[in-house]
Amino acid sequence: VTLADGAGKALVEGGCALCHGLDRVVATKRSKAEWQSIVNHMVYFGSPISGDQVGSVVDYLATNYGTAQTASAK
Repeated sequence: VTLADGAGKALVEGGCALCHGLDRVVATKRSKAEWQSIVNHMVYFGSPISGDQVGSVVDYLATNYGTAQTASAK
């Protein structure tokens, strides 16, 4: 799976793909709040995403793999 270009792409590739395939990232559109919850859980379970990077990861995911409502709120 090739992710969309954008700020945060490398963080998603490095922080998410350590535990699961990137196909899980692109499979379902989610709201920004849903992405926030998912990323928080990933960090809790050991993802190497730092607290300072969480916002960038969530913004990237919501922008590129968010629901229509999330995308229009940019």
